[in-house]
Amino acid sequence: MESGSTGHAIVYPQVSRLPPELVCIIFNFLTESHATEALRSCALVSKGFLQPIRKQLFSSITLRLVSHPRPILIHDVVRRIQGLTDLFQREPLVASYVKRFSLLDSYPVYESQWITQQRGLPPLLDTLTSLTFCEFGTAIGFLDWQLFPPALRLSLTRVFQGRQLRTLKLRNLGCIPAFVLMATSVKAMDLNNVTVPPDQQQLALPPVVDTTPFRQLAVLNVRTVSVQNTNSAWVVIQAYRPHLKVLKWRCWEDHRSGDGFSLPGNLNLTQLPKLTTLSFRLSFGVTGRDLAGLCQLLESPLWLFPNQTPISPFAPPDMVAAAASASNANPNAASPPSVLRRIDIALLFPEHRPPNEIRAIISTHSAWTRLPLALTSAHYPQLRKVRMDMSVHEWRTPVDDGSGRMQSSVVACREMMKGCLQRLANVSSLHLKWKVQAFPKNR
Repeated sequence: MESGSTGHAIVYPQVSRLPPELVCIIFNFLTESHATEALRSCALVSKGFLQPIRKQLFSSITLRLVSHPRPILIHDVVRRIQGLTDLFQREPLVASYVKRFSLLDSYPVYESQWITQQRGLPPLLDTLTSLTFCEFGTAIGFLDWQLFPPALRLSLTRVFQGRQLRTLKLRNLGCIPAFVLMATSVKAMDLNNVTVPPDQQQLALPPVVDTTPFRQLAVLNVRTVSVQNTNSAWVVIQAYRPHLKVLKWRCWEDHRSGDGFSLPGNLNLTQLPKLTTLSFRLSFGVTGRDLAGLCQLLESPLWLFPNQTPISPFAPPDMVAAAASASNANPNAASPPSVLRRIDIALLFPEHRPPNEIRAIISTHSAWTRLPLALTSAHYPQLRKVRMDMSVHEWRTPVDDGSGRMQSSVVACREMMKGCLQRLANVSSLHLKWKVQAFPKNR
């Protein structure tokens, strides 16, 4: 307490005497409520509040261009990169608080520039040594690793291979060297339209017993738009196959393109000794090329000899049945049994067709004969759960019997699915769930 010039006492507010645990709970609540301005005000109260609040304010960094509602332009991003770099180089302790980093570039418009073109980006990345989550790529467009400056490539490699990193997400990134992705410590990885150089898509398999202690990848999410994406992902899968347990795959098929499908590529389930969960999201397109490729992938353990030529994706059902019968009779002659326990398949039918046409197109596909034969073979003895979801456009047309009743594309596909999956439904040890639903309507 002091006396001012007017003789009145000046009383300074006392710093909160709450236990530190309660103060941290309050700061955590403000962070979860996105009350950034309130946290900044609290940081000015005392030095005791500064470090805990800095841990909250700098726990996550996002660099991206935004057009609305509050535009973030390239000069705003450049200024932020420079400010963060100066702060982290001056106070390395603050840099250690950053656990999440996200950089999503965007195709330059209005004479703008890519974020990855900024010279200040590598020094910023070099200060981030405690990341547990990293997201890198572009939301619109495509980035080519080989066009990055050498300093940026080196800094990104250090970030991706950081020993504390546990989650890595890459989006729309091409020609990234395989060694960058094969020496990480992450437990979960997302590869969204990512490719390695073509000459690195045929790498030899590593030993099943991985002697590299830091490889821990257990969950891999992949989105592919071409066989190149698939073969690139397979390079990563081979590197982590002793530990990989969950594989989630999303295929995008463009029937107008000659390379608009993804499966099977170089994929081989027999090389994944610990894979327990397999999930696929497929687009039927026009001919169901990826659905046929999925069948070929699941049938890969049925070959009697490793060098036997695989059956064509459009092979007749009797040929597939003969291969399955021979493989079941000699299960030890082929690859070892899979430990796969669950398979989820989401099938999308994007075309607008009347119910009769949809049912005719889908029901005649060879997958409905091939899937039960493959999944009930002796090479999937631990398979317990199969889930099949189909999404179609709602289309109602009058029934041809003159009664005036309407038939729905959803109901027609539901009846078709019930008959096609009857064989799987009759397996007592298998829990089968299936559903046909309509795409949500645009509002």
